[in-house]
Amino acid sequence: MGTSLSFDVLYDTDERLSVYAEGGVSTLPHGWCGTDVFLEFFLKKLDADRRLVPPLYSCIYSCSSRQNGFLYSLELETDRNLPEKQAIFKEILPQRTADNPFGELVVKQVIVPKEKLEAIETIIAKYHMRDWKDLPYRENLEGNTDFISIVFNCSDGNNICLDSDQELPPEYKDAFEAVHQALTEAEKAALTQLKK
Repeated sequence: MGTSLSFDVLYDTDERLSVYAEGGVSTLPHGWCGTDVFLEFFLKKLDADRRLVPPLYSCIYSCSSRQNGFLYSLELETDRNLPEKQAIFKEILPQRTADNPFGELVVKQVIVPKEKLEAIETIIAKYHMRDWKDLPYRENLEGNTDFISIVFNCSDGNNICLDSDQELPPEYKDAFEAVHQALTEAEKAALTQLKK
C-alpha cells in the first residue's frame, strides 16, 4: 500500500493552496513523520523572527490627555466589502465648540493599500510586542504625560491590547512611535493618491 501526502494552506483572503502526492518513499522521505515535520518547520520560523502569526485584521491607536481627555484615534482595518488589496483608514478627532465643550467626534475616512496594515506586522515582530500582552500596570505614573493605547486585532480573534500605563519594556516608546508613524504614513499615501 502506497503513502500519500496532503498539505493545505488557507489564506485570510479565502484562497487555498493545496499540495497532494502519492507513492512510497518518494512521497515521504526518510525522517518525515506525518505532520510533525511541517509543525517543526513552522515553529522554527516562529522562533526565528516572530513573524508567523495570524494576519492582522485591524490596528487602533488612541491618544488622550490626562487633563483634556480624548485627543484623537487612528484606525486601520480590513473590510471584506473592499477588494482584497485595500483597507480603510479612519482618523477620529473631537471638535469642541462653545455649545459642546466635550466635542463631537469627527471622522475622516480614506481607502489605503492593505500593505500598510501588513507593514504594522513587521513592527510588531521587530519589537516582539506580542510578548507584552497582559502585563501589569505601573504603580508610579507620570502626571502630565499623554495616555496612549494600541489594540491589534488578529483575524483569529487573538487580540492584543497595550497602553502606556502598563509595565512595558523600555523600548515601548519607540514601538508606539513606529506604529503611529506607520498609520500616519498610510493616511499620507492615501491622500496623495486622491490628489492625482
